[in-house]
Amino acid sequence: MRITLAILAMILSGMPALRAQAPAPVSLVLNPPAAPGGTPSLVVNNTGTVTVTAVALSHWLLTTGAPPKSPAVMLLDAALQPSWQPVLAGQQAAVPFGLATDPMRPAPAIIAALFIDGSSWGDASSIKHLVAQRGYALQRLTEAVQDLQQALAQGTSRDAVVSQIQSSLNQSIAAAANADDRMAVRMARNIGLRNIENATAPLAQVLGAEIDSLKARLVKLRSYGNLP
Repeated sequence: MRITLAILAMILSGMPALRAQAPAPVSLVLNPPAAPGGTPSLVVNNTGTVTVTAVALSHWLLTTGAPPKSPAVMLLDAALQPSWQPVLAGQQAAVPFGLATDPMRPAPAIIAALFIDGSSWGDASSIKHLVAQRGYALQRLTEAVQDLQQALAQGTSRDAVVSQIQSSLNQSIAAAANADDRMAVRMARNIGLRNIENATAPLAQVLGAEIDSLKARLVKLRSYGNLP
């Protein structure tokens, strides 16, 4: 049976149009190792129009034992990690460390991202994880400020303040649900603990400076949005 061009046009006009999938607004660039046997360097490439503040990176770990059944997911968040900075639109930023990845598996890739305007892109589960980690960090930073404000008001001794922070740190780490939450706890508590232990200035001055620093981090975290 012959189908005339007119009939074929009628058939095609009734079919839904095929839409090209929009390109990802952020991707990962792998640069070869600087030396033989080294690990590739990773660069986040923001090809979109909005600043990237956090990414979830999927990668297959290189292990000596049984190979993993699924890729690991690493979170990079400028709101939480001083070593990671927002990536402006059209710009690139190096990942601050290398990954020992399995060359026989798919290359590392960005599977989700958060943006400065509060929007997000990618895997829904990873987006939820990024947002939850920010919420968890917000709680821990708020608790740290409250603890130091109470110690300052009560005139607590340096040793007692250090002991209190260490105890709170240990309890929060034990209660953390995963490695990312444990990292958020350490980010909120470890820096202040070291500062207070090592400072030679009067304790009230040290606590005041640490409270101001924690409050600044809270302002920064809230400014990035994407909170629970």
